[in-house]
Amino acid sequence: MSRDLSRLLQERTFLTSAGTETYLIFQQGFDLPEFCGFVVFEDPEAWSALEQNYLGPILQVAAERGHGLIVDALVWRAQPDFITQLGRAPDELAAINAQAVSRTRESVERWRQGKERTARELPFRLRR
Repeated sequence: MSRDLSRLLQERTFLTSAGTETYLIFQQGFDLPEFCGFVVFEDPEAWSALEQNYLGPILQVAAERGHGLIVDALVWRAQPDFITQLGRAPDELAAINAQAVSRTRESVERWRQGKERTARELPFRLRR
C-alpha cells in the first residue's frame, strides 16, 4: 500500500458498497449466472439500474458526510473457474476485468462532474 493511501485511510472514514449482487438479484430482479456480478457490465439495463439506484445514493451519502468511498468493481468471481461455467473462454478474463474497472471508474467520474466541489474531491478506490 502506498504511503499516500495509507495516510488517507488513517485520516478519513470510507464507505464501501456491499451486497451488490444480492441487490441486483433480489431487489432489481436481474439474473447473475453463477453469482457473477461482472455480467452487469454487459447488460445496459442492469448497469443503469445499478448506477442510478445503488451506486449513486452511496456516492451522495459519502460526499454529504465528507467520507471517501471504496467501490466494488464486481469482479471477485471473474476467474477461470467461473467464466468457463458461463461458457466463456479463460482468455476473456483480462477484458472482463478491464471493462468492469473502466465502467465503474467512468460512473464515479460522471457523478463527480455534476456535483459541487466537495463531491468532485471525493476520494475513491476500486476494489477488485
